[in-house]
Amino acid sequence: MWKKLLKYRNIAKDFSKVDIRNGERSSFWYDDWSTMGRLIDVVGERGQIDMGISKHKTLAEAWDGRSSRTHRAAILNNIEQELYW
Repeated sequence: MWKKLLKYRNIAKDFSKVDIRNGERSSFWYDDWSTMGRLIDVVGERGQIDMGISKHKTLAEAWDGRSSRTHRAAILNNIEQELYW
C-alpha cells in the first residue's frame, strides 16, 4: 500500500500549500510558500548559492536582515520580488 501512495506523491504536491504565519517553521527552499512552488524545484541547488541563502534557512531567517539584490538570472529576480512583496 505504501508503494502505491508514493507513486502518486507528485500529484499530491500540487494540492498542498504551507501556512506561512511568521515564517519561523517554513523552509525557504523546500516548502511550497511562493507562487512558483517549491523553490528548490525551480532553481535547484545552484540557486541556493546564487541567492546566498542556505538550504536550511526558514522563510523568516531568509527575510530577516536581508536587502533585495539584483541578479543576472530573471528567475532569481522573481524570487527576490516574491520575498519582498
